[in-house]
Amino acid sequence: MVKAVFLDFDWTLFAHDTHTIPDSAINALLEAHRKGVHIILATGRSYSEMQEKSAAQYREIPFSGYITMNGVILLDEHEKMISGSPFRGEALDLIVKIFNEKKLPIVFATADSTYINFKNQRVVDAHKDITYIDHKVSSYTGEPVYLAVMYISREEEAEISKTLKGIDFKRWCSIGTDLIPAGMDKAEGVRKFAEILNIDLSECMAIGDSFNDIEMIKAVGYGVAMGNAEECTKEVSRYVTSDIRENGVANALKHFGVI
Repeated sequence: MVKAVFLDFDWTLFAHDTHTIPDSAINALLEAHRKGVHIILATGRSYSEMQEKSAAQYREIPFSGYITMNGVILLDEHEKMISGSPFRGEALDLIVKIFNEKKLPIVFATADSTYINFKNQRVVDAHKDITYIDHKVSSYTGEPVYLAVMYISREEEAEISKTLKGIDFKRWCSIGTDLIPAGMDKAEGVRKFAEILNIDLSECMAIGDSFNDIEMIKAVGYGVAMGNAEECTKEVSRYVTSDIRENGVANALKHFGVI
């Protein structure tokens, strides 16, 4: 029996071609909530990115909590921080050095804001399939950094990762990857919420579409990949539902008898 559903946002709940959450998904999640199922958002986005005008529709869904920045910050149902794990020590020094060198565009995410060191065409290209977020250009002034976004290819990542110790990479497109403190991911966030809600992972469902959803899909009893998901995400899933444009979230909940 499914007692909690963890959902990715971009291309799982939110369709970037229409800039909306499908009505079928909202209605299905409302029905699940009425039946006592906890609904938790599990996104790579920061809290400030969820406040972008295009994403505001998420407030129509009665979330019991939020896993943000790939598990680095957890928020309760009132969007207040439960826990957060910023970069520390050598890991922080390494990403700040790259940020200040300005050879690569890098976004820094704090608890309540995001900013970038500089912008180029690669930043624009990375967001062709993800709604463009116009991060302000700013300097690092010493505040805690919870996540960084680096606009690099897989080949560049393989080289750079050799020198960035204590940092994990969570790719979200061919030239965009998140950097987070080592050991953090969406699955860790799922585990923490399962403990808070006093439910077992076998009673949890996770639905996602991308590389950074793989760990949480593998961690739960009901791992679901969207029909539009990456093949590697589908391969680790217990069930592949339909495309986001074809009622994927609603069909997944129906398939497992949640609604």
